[in-house]
Amino acid sequence: MVAGVRQAAQLPGMSIALATGGSVRLDQIARVRDGYADRRQAALLDGKPVIGLSIYRTEGFDETQIANGVAQALQHLQQTGTQLRITPVSSTVAYTLEQFEGSMSMLYEGALLAVLVVWLFLRDWRATLIAASALPLPILPAFAVMW
Repeated sequence: MVAGVRQAAQLPGMSIALATGGSVRLDQIARVRDGYADRRQAALLDGKPVIGLSIYRTEGFDETQIANGVAQALQHLQQTGTQLRITPVSSTVAYTLEQFEGSMSMLYEGALLAVLVVWLFLRDWRATLIAASALPLPILPAFAVMW
């Protein structure tokens, strides 16, 4: 329903209020015809026309959880027997997970090197283990703030 009419044929007789207080029918000031608008944009995938959509996360939500939810919804939609073929084209989630894994491996590598340096200077395994057990303590508040 557009502008209070149910069919395009009703549009020419629609009254439009003027700022001067009068009114005018739409067919008096415009040519009204039922048809299709000219195509201004096209979305293509592998040279075939498609319907494209983008899904963005909102501030405060986890990108990976949203991606998992979208994947589950798409899988459920495919299982309903629809003839639609849904093809995810791109995602930033893989990059985010890759960066997370890289950060965690660097964190472990840094901790291992710190323990090795402490052992090289102290040459005592007991003192090195005590120092190594204290390594995670400064990280906990940082993760608590990020959480």
